[in-house]
Amino acid sequence: MKNQHISFPVCILFSLFAGFGPFISEANASDPEQAVQVFKGTIQVMIHCDIDGSVEEQDFLVINNGHETWLEMIYPSPEARVANTPDGKTVPVPEVFGEVKVTGSLVDYQINVRRVDVVSTGIQPFGSNKIGLGEKSIAAVLIGFSGNPCTFDKDDVWEAIFGEGQSMKSFYKEASFGGFTVVGIENPEGDVLGPFNLSYSGCDAAGGYANAATAARDAARDAGHDINAYDKVLHIFTLNGQGCPGGGVGGGNYANIFVDLRAIWDYASHEVGHTFGLGHASSSKNCSSRSGEVVTYGGSCEHDEYGDMTDIMGGRNFMFCSYHMERLGWLPEKNSKTLERSERVVLWAINRPANGIQALYAESRNNLFHFEFRRKVGFDKRLEDKLVDGILVRTCQMGRGNPHMIDMTPGSSTRNDFLDAALGVGSTFKDDGLEVTTVEVTDEYAVVDVMINGEVVSAHGKIGGDGNLRSHRTYFTIKNKGTVQPIALPLVNANNVQEVSILSPSGRTVQKLKDLKGNLVWNGRSKDGTPVRPGVYILKFSCGIKTVTAAAVITR
Repeated sequence: MKNQHISFPVCILFSLFAGFGPFISEANASDPEQAVQVFKGTIQVMIHCDIDGSVEEQDFLVINNGHETWLEMIYPSPEARVANTPDGKTVPVPEVFGEVKVTGSLVDYQINVRRVDVVSTGIQPFGSNKIGLGEKSIAAVLIGFSGNPCTFDKDDVWEAIFGEGQSMKSFYKEASFGGFTVVGIENPEGDVLGPFNLSYSGCDAAGGYANAATAARDAARDAGHDINAYDKVLHIFTLNGQGCPGGGVGGGNYANIFVDLRAIWDYASHEVGHTFGLGHASSSKNCSSRSGEVVTYGGSCEHDEYGDMTDIMGGRNFMFCSYHMERLGWLPEKNSKTLERSERVVLWAINRPANGIQALYAESRNNLFHFEFRRKVGFDKRLEDKLVDGILVRTCQMGRGNPHMIDMTPGSSTRNDFLDAALGVGSTFKDDGLEVTTVEVTDEYAVVDVMINGEVVSAHGKIGGDGNLRSHRTYFTIKNKGTVQPIALPLVNANNVQEVSILSPSGRTVQKLKDLKGNLVWNGRSKDGTPVRPGVYILKFSCGIKTVTAAAVITR
């Protein structure tokens, strides 16, 4: 759930059901004072956030006797949030997908949990259930209340969820390179059901959003819709419904959004992402420091749950990062690589299909990092220039947990320091035993040198049609005292270079070379003929419709 979402009160059911008998399977008479009982059902994990940006996962035991009842699970400590398996082991509750028995006392439809036991063996590692390519059926259910009926136009909602423009369907199609889509059942192009105006005055009166959603599904079922046939159900609540959380909540098989019409596609994409097993796209603030062109990791890190400004699971509605695309099963396995030794890597943009690496991982002595490259196209077309002029760096745990973006230009912005977070050309990121330098940026890919445990990166050549590097003999030479090594240009044919611009790190043009005729040489002087000062300089090579960027260090 996004951090714009507001808080909501603890779910308290008033009189949805007459007594507890229909869903209590066993009772423990030896402890009548605490009314310890055993309940059987399945677990739905919903991601919920408060208005201050804090996030928690709410576990509900769902009991189905023809009508779902949602009981919120309250644990005596975070460590108690585990389930006992039939073979005598324990697993975290979010990893349990089968039937469970929950032992505890029931107060106002909240279970004070003493023990969770797995009945069936439906257990899988968190995040391992990739949805893959193909399609998933989704029902969008419109919900209103007495005195506050739903006012959404069904056609407008259909366009926001299933349309071809700025919609959830279009977003998922782009993120999966066209390999995944959402569909309907009654109408294969997409189903919007309702509106169903419940007799309750709002979520509070229904006992919380989860039970209001259950009542809406019952109403849909009574109206003749086979609601159980859908893979996922998206509940779209009337905005400002009494006691409704605002924003959205998602997890398990259900997503719930409480927004106005223009935000539906955005929040639906985010909350349905939770139902597919994704967490948030976070950031680690104050975790990087910069000295010249070198960025290091560490410091007094602060977790920001929605701090990634490039991912719809974070603070804004841009494309999934390639870590999330890979986790969903939308990134081909061959397009992900984990380095074990030093290498120069061509990192292709995540915004279009590629026959090369789009998710790169490298490990320092203490941390695992993820690297990717973006272009301003499609749903990413509004990204800031400084988010696409280099590579993006995140910490992660392989296959689980939130990815955390790290700022590669710390202290450079007054509005939001993560709006220019890319590691630009010529800059180096270092952590213990790991050194990553952005070498070049083009319209399609970036080139990075990754040095692990001090091993020098070997020379490589230009890209062939299969995405692999070929040997080359293209060099740019700086005839400047103290600089004697030519700079290899693996992605450029010398005869195709029409112009070379030499820029200072701030972007000021120092020199511009034209009519080169394959002679890629710079005398190390500025436009007025004076030798340039020592430091890092950005080299931009114009090659027809493409521009290749490299970096040079001038010494004395």
